[in-house]
Formats: sequence, C-alpha cells, structure tokens
Amino acid sequence: MPEGRIFSEYGWGGYLIWKLPEKKVFIDGRMPSWREDRNAAEGAQGAIDDYAAIVTGREDNQTHFDKYGIDTVLWSKSHSETFLEKFVESVYEPLMHKKNSFDIIQALENDGWKKIYEDEVSVIHQRPF
Repeated sequence: MPEGRIFSEYGWGGYLIWKLPEKKVFIDGRMPSWREDRNAAEGAQGAIDDYAAIVTGREDNQTHFDKYGIDTVLWSKSHSETFLEKFVESVYEPLMHKKNSFDIIQALENDGWKKIYEDEVSVIHQRPF
C-alpha cells in the first residue's frame, strides 16, 4: 500500500475510492467542483484544473504531486481518451495552438519514478524516496 495519495485516470477514481477507502485518491468524479482560492489575481483554481495541467504536461507534474502528496501513479497502458480528456483537448489545446503529445508515463520515468507493477491493463509507478 503506498504511503501517499494515488494519482489515476479520472474514470478510475470512483473505483479506487470504493476498493481502497483508506487511501486518498486524486482525482474522482466529485473533484471538478472543488475550488481553492489562491489569490484574487489568479482567481479560483480547482482540482480539475490541476488534473488538466498534469495530463497535458502544461505545468510541471512534480509541483502538483508535491502539493497533493502523490507518491503513486496508476495509469492505463492502452489509454483511451475519456470524455474529460477530450474536453481538456478541446479547451486547452486551441489555447496552446498545438496538439498535445505529452506522455505522462514517459515523463514519470524521465523524472526517476520506478515502475512497480504492470499488467495488460495498467501500469503503476512510484516516486523514488
């Protein structure tokens, strides 16, 4: 069992909450409504905004992982785009004027995260301590 929180695909959050109620999970279906006031100049930032920044590579994922205490990432091997990710692409990519080709698993491996599990469906990486 990981010490910190688990970061997973949006669609897996509810399942993880059900199967691992003792663990904090980032992200699940309730989180789009969560807001955090950072300051008046930036406006309110939500968990869903942070999720979009992480999965698109728009912002440094390590900063967000530190913020939320994430030390484990559970991700799909045959990643099919969810409705949320299609929405993220339709909103953020036109603003960035480019197609997002960010690979979160490759980014984790580049940052020294270790693959601790893999099967035909998923891969789990854990942050080195």
